[in-house]
Amino acid sequence: MEQTNDFLKNKQKLAEDIERIKSIRSERKTINILGISSSSVNTDDKIVRVPSSEKILMETLELAKDIDSSVETQIVKLRDIKYLPCEANYSIQNDYCTWPCWISQRYPDTDGLVPVYKALVEWADIVIIATPIRWGNPSSHYFKFIERLNCIENQKEVYGLNIIQDQIAGFIIVGAQDGVQHSLGEMMAFWTQQGFSFTKYPYIGYTSGNYSNTKTKDVTEQILKDKEVIEQMQTEMLTNQIEAVKRLRRNI
Repeated sequence: MEQTNDFLKNKQKLAEDIERIKSIRSERKTINILGISSSSVNTDDKIVRVPSSEKILMETLELAKDIDSSVETQIVKLRDIKYLPCEANYSIQNDYCTWPCWISQRYPDTDGLVPVYKALVEWADIVIIATPIRWGNPSSHYFKFIERLNCIENQKEVYGLNIIQDQIAGFIIVGAQDGVQHSLGEMMAFWTQQGFSFTKYPYIGYTSGNYSNTKTKDVTEQILKDKEVIEQMQTEMLTNQIEAVKRLRRNI
């Protein structure tokens, strides 16, 4: 790409933003964990249900505080956020896929991802993404969301700059049918491209063992029976992630 004045100006602005983010991280005393739920629920108020993957996510965030008193948590429920899907601005011209997202810049007051971007990039040391399994894959909420994260990865492609700085990703994948490993492979491939790293045991994967959608209610009941197994997975994942954040900070 020809490095025009606008190109160099945008690159400098992005570099300054990244330095600001690094400065925020270097001064932070807490370990911040952002939970992202991509579950869906029935909108009928008479039917109250907490999705299984989201329930495990909330329990994981609470457990993290028990493991280390410096942990602070936030949770984002994608189904509650109103935002436009990706417009494929990169297909118009590669530097049209901006940081922040061009959509966010045009609609800063109504784009629901504005605070999510801030939490993801500036606030979080660890990001844990929870999803149900839908036809062997993560949910549609998940895919709509990650398409809007092109604006993070794209800055490396256009300007050679990495927005994500020493951050860790983990996953919670739950379903009535098989598909944990397939979903995990897709998710890990995406998040490593964003610049996130993984620790040992980076995910909690759970299915009720049904290979059809005929017994979806079994998942909730089976999770209760296997509570100790899930707690072990939660503890292993969180302990490794928290220790990794501490090691990274010592090296800053």
